[in-house]
Amino acid sequence: ERSGKEERSSRKISIIVTMLWEVTKSDAFKKSVGVAFVKVDRNNSGTIDKDEMTLAMCHFVFQLSKRIPGIAEVPTRSEVDDFFDEFAGPGKTEMNLEEFERFVAEWVKRNSSNFLALVSTGLAMNFVVIPACAGVLKREVDILHRVPKALICMGLTLVAKKVMESLQRD
Repeated sequence: ERSGKEERSSRKISIIVTMLWEVTKSDAFKKSVGVAFVKVDRNNSGTIDKDEMTLAMCHFVFQLSKRIPGIAEVPTRSEVDDFFDEFAGPGKTEMNLEEFERFVAEWVKRNSSNFLALVSTGLAMNFVVIPACAGVLKREVDILHRVPKALICMGLTLVAKKVMESLQRD
């Protein structure tokens, strides 16, 4: 029998997965997926194959990571191939945009625990750590006394983003 703590934890995860699933239905999500699809459909066939699928997923995750550094890991070709076979069914080698939207939505749903941890980290950075650091800098660095805290936060956010990008490259 599950403890009350396990039940609450399970319920929270269920709510978050539901929220993420709702996000995948948003216009912004569909636009991001559509941009990735069009970027790799170089022959304008209206479909992408497994090779293009890997590139599209890389593009999608890269664009997502630009908004929230470290939010998701780029899936390997093998992971995309395996998920493609499972998602599309036997013998299928290509997907159209609508199928790709469902594919990416399902990928997000399946990877939501890592996605959630990274979103939480990103939110903590943006709403707790960076503002606290900006306050200390504003107080302790003479030249920053007259600079608005919001501007210091923006600068720290850019620095944090560059640090995350360099860590991802290494």
